[in-house]
Parts: sequence; structure tokens; C-alpha cells
Amino acid sequence: MCIVVFSNAQIKSPDLRCLKVNTNGDLTLSWLAPADPGAQFNSYLIYTSTFKSGPFIPVDSIYSYSTTTYTHVGAGANVQTKYYYMRTRYNSGGLKESIINDTLQSIWLNLISFGGAKALSIQFTPIHQPKLITSGSYTISKEYPLGTWSTLNVTNLNNYADTISICTASINYRVNLSDQSGCISESNISGGIFNDTKSPEEPIIDSISVLANGNTVLAWKIPIDKDIVKYEIQVRTAVGTNSVLDNVNGRNNTVYTYSSSAATLTNTSIFVGAIDSCKRGSTLNYSLTTMFLNTKYATCDYKTELNWNPYLSMPGKLKEYQIFYSENGGAYIKLASTTLTAFTHSNVSAGKNLSYFIRAINSDKSITSSSNRVSFLAYLVKTPDYLYLPRVTVIDKSTIQIKILIDTSKEGQGIDVLRSEEGGAFKQLTFLPYTGVPIFEYNDVNVQTLNKNYFYKVQLRDSCGNPRTMSNTCKTILLKVEDNADQIFTKRLSWNDYEGFAGGVRFYKVYRLINDVREASPLSTLNPSITTFNDNVELISNQGSKIEYLIEAIENGSQNQYGISEVSFSNLAGVYMEESIFIPSALAPNGVNTKWLPITNYIDKTEYLIRIFDRWGKQIFQTNSDAEAWDGGDFPMGVYVYIISFKNARGEYKEAKGKLQLMR
Repeated sequence: MCIVVFSNAQIKSPDLRCLKVNTNGDLTLSWLAPADPGAQFNSYLIYTSTFKSGPFIPVDSIYSYSTTTYTHVGAGANVQTKYYYMRTRYNSGGLKESIINDTLQSIWLNLISFGGAKALSIQFTPIHQPKLITSGSYTISKEYPLGTWSTLNVTNLNNYADTISICTASINYRVNLSDQSGCISESNISGGIFNDTKSPEEPIIDSISVLANGNTVLAWKIPIDKDIVKYEIQVRTAVGTNSVLDNVNGRNNTVYTYSSSAATLTNTSIFVGAIDSCKRGSTLNYSLTTMFLNTKYATCDYKTELNWNPYLSMPGKLKEYQIFYSENGGAYIKLASTTLTAFTHSNVSAGKNLSYFIRAINSDKSITSSSNRVSFLAYLVKTPDYLYLPRVTVIDKSTIQIKILIDTSKEGQGIDVLRSEEGGAFKQLTFLPYTGVPIFEYNDVNVQTLNKNYFYKVQLRDSCGNPRTMSNTCKTILLKVEDNADQIFTKRLSWNDYEGFAGGVRFYKVYRLINDVREASPLSTLNPSITTFNDNVELISNQGSKIEYLIEAIENGSQNQYGISEVSFSNLAGVYMEESIFIPSALAPNGVNTKWLPITNYIDKTEYLIRIFDRWGKQIFQTNSDAEAWDGGDFPMGVYVYIISFKNARGEYKEAKGKLQLMR
């Protein structure tokens, strides 16, 4: 068996939690009993002092362990603060006393009136410093009218400022503090008859704005003065004086709408002052005006110049001005922000109805104010109704011709010609001044049509010099010819689609040129989905050294809204065939081979020359025709020398020399 002896166990002091000041000045203490596992309790001792440092005197002894409240009669806690602590007597005869726990101070409430003005400072002492962790927040209560208590504020501070909101009134205050144990500390009741001798505070303007209909709305914050009965609205007249415009009844009514469109003509000034139950009036902020927006539209520059007067007295400081605009009655969108009072809207959508207004916004974006709205038609300089490229076509290896069609019923400064190489960025090629001619052509002479595609478009500059109407885009045809590795006489032609015809491509024609002469009929006529063609040149090997090809795109004119049917040519793509000459080594005028005639392939016959010499070097025969043969004439049998001069497909000059045998 285990025996526990508590004879030497210590008992703690009671856990003092609340001090409540009664109306008559008595003070009620509340505490939590300490643990007494050995049943050694004898009594509770209560001590008090008017000073924190003492001396403390005993108030009473309580011999009931279960008692947790006590009222100190005659404490006088309604005239000054009182300090209390408790101890526990224990052991046989109560010979031992516990160590002191916390000392609590009764809440002493004091009111300080600033010279009879409406501002009243409520100050009170803390029950403990720092506040007990079991305590809540201080609740300040107010008795007005007499017999009616209401909560004024809940705070962790030991002071609060109240406003006297009636001319004359009897008002009382008290403070209480709840504890987690369930008890409540309460202060003395302090009060008196208070007079409102101060004029109400000037209402703080929230914003002054111009509505979409031109009316002006003024909004302000509710002042701290509880006895405000109405607000007086004043307006600045045209001669610069201020006159009473209207009254707004009720402290909580803080918006006034001035149903006048004056703010659409100039900045408008309306003001508000508070009037309390004593008929005293506040001051007014006479510097406040609406923002008035002015606009100036620059027709040729397509920009709007905006300026406005600064917005004053913005609560929380002005952060920025936001510029809003609308097109053709659509929703307003934010255009930009600035801290200045001027802005330029560039690249305006001309030919539309534009509307603008300015919005001022404070630093935390909680308050805004708007200017008047300004609307106008952004005049658009008239331009020709159409600008069209009927075609672009390759003229030669360094020249492309551009054909331009323009409406001449409306005049402009001229046309920018723009060019792109192989789909790259368009760059200005030249400027063509307006001449009044509806159709004209321009030659681009700085191109490489054998190697590149070129895109063209033109843009009109109106009478202000601004770029306006853009034409269609045209793309040249780049023709390429490739050899067929398996069939040496077959040439493969390929080209890109021509782009730009309003009616689309109807078909392509493939032409062949021999020695710079185009054949009368095309090799083929193809539908627009086909952009390749194969040609066999074997049968024309004896017709010349220079073979070229050309593609012609033909428009489907019935689909062109301008009633035009155009054609566009590609570059000339050449074929270079290796020359060959078969030269007989002998002739027998009386035998089988009666004539001597070289057989040529892919040789330029315009610069072809055959000369035959005898054994002494004398020229005995000459011809420029590859069809004229030498029959030996009357010359004796023997060995003769020939020299053949010619130019091949590459333009190179060559000679073929040799001997031939004349037999009789």
C-alpha cells in the first residue's frame, strides 16, 4: 500500500481575475480557488491599497474555500482607482501564507473635455499591465438618453475619442472587461452634462464628377459629427460668387446631383457644408471644381489633342488620370494613363464618331472622378474608291512592269510602290505623284527575274500625305528549267502560280523560243492547277543553238469586277545544249558520197562559217550556211584543209579544223 502525505504541500494564492466597481463605490472581487489536494485550506486574505507600491492593508479574511467573490464595502472605487491582491492561509491553524500572485487595479474611468468642444477623450486605467491573457477587449458603453446603455466601441487601447453630437445632453460612460472565467471587470460610471459648442467638421469630398448626360454629381463622406441634420449645397455663379443651391436632409445622405449641363461647357464648382442640430455650419472647400475636357482634332495628322484642368482635393492623393474613348457609340475603353493634364491620341480611327472623357483616380484606386464627355466626328479625308494592280509582268531579266488602275474622281498626293523579294518584308520602291490619269505603268528596272519571285502592291497617299488605300498584291511568275538525267533531250519546266488577278488565272500557255524567235503557237495550254511541263528538244537540234521558254498567265476576265482581262509573262528561261558537229572525212563526186556537208546540232547559225583551203593554203570555198555542201568543183584529187567557225549555245566562239580527202 502507498501512503501519500500532504502535510508539507504548499497552496497557491487565489487567481484574482475581475474587479467590478459598483455604482455606490463598493468593489466586488472575483477569483478562482487554488488547488488544495491535502485539504489544508484555512482562509483567504484580501489586501488593498490606493497606490500600486502600497502600503497594502488587509480588507477581510474569508474562511470558505468555495467562496470566489467578495464585495469590499466602502472601497470608494468610484472616486479613485484601487489595487488588490489575495493570499491563502493554510496548514494547521493557518500558520502558513501563500506567495502573492498578480495585483489587479480597478478600472478608473476619466473624461476629458477639450474646452467644452464636441471632442471628448475617454481615458481609463488598465486592470493589469500587461493585460491578463484570459481577458478579452475593453468595451466602452455610453448612456444616452438616460437609462439607455449602448456599446460605443470595443478596443484594446485605454483611450477613445467620442463626439458630442447634440447641443446639450447628460451622458454617462463606463468600461467593462470580460474574463474567460466568466466574471466581468467594470469601471466606475463617469459622465455629466455636455454642450456642443463647436461647428461641425467640413465634409470630406469623395468626388465630383460629370455624368454621361452632363449633370454633375457631388459625393462626400459622412462626417464624425453625429448631430448633423442636413447639408447645404452651394454653387459658383457665372460672376464668380457662391450662392445656396439646395439642401440635402439627413446625415447619411451624402450624394447630390446638380441637374444642369453647365459642366459640358466649362468646369463647374459646387460645394457642400454640414449643418448640425445647433444650426452651426461647417466650412466649405471652395477650391473644388469638375474636370473640364477640351479636345482638338487634327484632320491630316489623324490625332486628337486633349487637355483638362487638374483635379484638386483628391482623398488619398491623385495617382493618375486615365483617358477613355469610344468609337461609334461603343463601349468606352481605357486608352492610356498619365500624371499630366494633356494627352495626344495618335492614329485615330478617322471617319468615326469619337467620344472621350478623363477619369482621375486616387493612390489606392478606391476613389474616382470623371470629366465631361466630348464627342465629335473624326473627319476622314476623301480618297479614291479603288486602287488596283491589273497585272505585273516580266519584261526582261532586269525589268518588271507594274500596271496601276486608280479612281480619279477623288484626288490624292500620289502612290507608294512597294516591293517584296520572295515573300520578305515590303519596302518602298518609289513614289508616283498623282497625275489624274486612271491607268498608268511603272517599270522596276532593278530586279533579277531569272532568280527571284517579286511581290508588288501600291498604297495611296491622301491629300494630307497619309498612307490610305492599299491595293491587291501581285506575284510574278518565276520559270525554272531543269535537265532530265535519264532523258538528255527532255527539259522539265516548273513555275509558281501567278497571284493578283481579280478574276483569277484562267489558264497558262507554254511558249518556246529558238534563237530569240517565239514559235507561233504555244507548246501547250494548261489549266491553272498545272504548273509543270516537259519538252523534248531532240527534233529541233538543228534549228539553232539558243532555246528558251516563256509562261503566259491569262486572266479569267469574266470574274474581274473592273471588266479587265490581263496577261502576265514569266521570265525567259534558257536551255543550254552541248554543240555537236559531224564532219565527213572524204567526198567522191563521181562515187557514193558526192558532196561534203557537216551536220550541226545546237549551233548558232547566224555566226556560222565554213572555209576550205588547198595544200598551198589558198581558200577555195566559203559558206555561212549549214545547208550548202561542197561538191569538189574542178579541183584535183588530193587532201584539203577545212576550218569551221561557230558560236555555241553559251555564246562561246569555237573552231573545228581538219583534213578531208577529195577522190576522183
